[in-house]
Amino acid sequence: MKHCRFPGCYREIAEDSNYCEIHTELGKERDRIAKDARERIEKERLKQIWADLKRNKQHGWYNTRAWRNVRAQVLAAQQCCMQCGSANELEVHHIYKAQTLEEFLDINNLVVLCRECHKKITAAQMRQGKK
Repeated sequence: MKHCRFPGCYREIAEDSNYCEIHTELGKERDRIAKDARERIEKERLKQIWADLKRNKQHGWYNTRAWRNVRAQVLAAQQCCMQCGSANELEVHHIYKAQTLEEFLDINNLVVLCRECHKKITAAQMRQGKK
């Protein structure tokens, strides 16, 4: 037996439950609110990471002739999304975060993704701290 998770309630409940019969509905609502808050916090954290990335020195590397040439080369070689095969709204994605301009322009570090796949993969990498 364990105690009800609702604050201030010390009723004993079964091991497979979280709340007593009195607090079941209130507890579910409390858990939903907490989950929503965690999701909002995560979304804000990702926004902040993205803003930091934009301020990063690498962001300026996208505005170079060398990057435009490499990007054109990669798009000419790979004419569809590596993830889903779409040929619409193609973008060039860095597989790992480049620390130097040479790594940034390294063709072996670049793949073609459609906009949707690019967003998903970049968001996943940001959550894992790889971007």
